[in-house]
Amino acid sequence: MKKILVYLFIFLLTSNFISVVSAEQPNLMPSIPGLGEINENTGLPSSFEKFKSLSDNLSETEKSKTYLYQEWTKLFAKNDKFAAVFFYTDMFFSTFDPIWENIFGIKFSWSWEFIFCLTIWIMLIILLYMPVSQVISLNPFLTAVASVIIASLVGKSGEIKRAADTMTFAVKNIWLAVVCLIIAIMIIVIYVAIFKKLGKESEEDEIKKAKESIKLHGKISSEALKKGYSGDTGI
Repeated sequence: MKKILVYLFIFLLTSNFISVVSAEQPNLMPSIPGLGEINENTGLPSSFEKFKSLSDNLSETEKSKTYLYQEWTKLFAKNDKFAAVFFYTDMFFSTFDPIWENIFGIKFSWSWEFIFCLTIWIMLIILLYMPVSQVISLNPFLTAVASVIIASLVGKSGEIKRAADTMTFAVKNIWLAVVCLIIAIMIIVIYVAIFKKLGKESEEDEIKKAKESIKLHGKISSEALKKGYSGDTGI
């Protein structure tokens, strides 16, 4: 019971944090130009040749809102291999746009907004897994599915996107964003380690109780046998 209360407390604390972060929603980021036609000679989008000029020609307001996308395009425009990775990952994840739109309300893009949405969503799934596994007796796969559904419902409510928009608005430096992501990963690792320890302690406690129960049953059985033996011999 105590462990369930701890899980619920952490979940409520996490939910409250997301609500506080998303209290003020900034203006949404503008749409990013499409990838365009494929160059038959290179097999890559023709727009890669224009990425650098497109990012340089954006207005100051647009630059502040599409900083990450500019960094990617400036980097990848100089290297065909990176450009290919950029294009094909974009093409792959974009096939799941109906899912992203349903959960986050936006399509896939290499933007802070989408990356923060995805990161918060994954963190919620991990944070929910332990409490769900304790409250509902399911196998690991079904527990994971239940956690995904709950996290997706939170996203569908708009809370994840509001939090991501606020974080996007606050980020002005790519290295600051990387540090934030590293901190988030550390929090998840610590969280998992703590609950693994709690789970181990709980398992040891159950084993201890089982041993005590076996001893008690053995004692009762022994006493019953002694009484039965005494009755048979007339003592």
